[in-house]
Amino acid sequence: MQQTEKITFERYYSVQSAEELGILAQSIAECVSSAFQGGVTEKDTREHISGDLIMVNRNAERVNAFSVIIFASPNEIFTSNSISNQKGAYFAAATVRKELQGLGLYKAMNNERILEAMNSHVPLIFTRTQNPRVQAGIEAVLSDYEASGYIASYSTKRMKVSGAYGQMLTKEKPFSDSVTFSDLDLEAGDAYILLFHIKYPTRNR
Repeated sequence: MQQTEKITFERYYSVQSAEELGILAQSIAECVSSAFQGGVTEKDTREHISGDLIMVNRNAERVNAFSVIIFASPNEIFTSNSISNQKGAYFAAATVRKELQGLGLYKAMNNERILEAMNSHVPLIFTRTQNPRVQAGIEAVLSDYEASGYIASYSTKRMKVSGAYGQMLTKEKPFSDSVTFSDLDLEAGDAYILLFHIKYPTRNR
């Protein structure tokens, strides 16, 4: 826990394009390429560096971890009329450099981005992923917040999207001890949209 508490993140708000971040954008792209081991190119990343809040952990110019939050509804993000019109926090990206995975960076980043969402009091956090560790990681933090009374409760809903990515994004098949995505055909690009519905405690006024 001590190690997690020492991890800090720089915050960049209302980023419209990679150009706004200068050379930092290239370092972010290198971090993502390291994390996905070739499934996502640096060019792909640079084209998608934008959002309401970008968080970065870095040493000098090397980015160790990177995440993006966009405040919108699932219908807006996924160009749909059937998922949800409820505005929430979309976790558009979250990556940790390959050689630093398993050292607490991802949990620290989850804590920070979930806290940002809750500070905005959104009733919904959502994302799209092929990685069961994403669901497990977000649920672990939400469970901590529920135990502490910061939220009253939460529930998770999964929606399968066949061929969402067109391929498996990571070099190796992602695995979690606590969550299974066994019904996804990762090689075909299947993914889940994960919806985490949050209830906040009723405060006495």
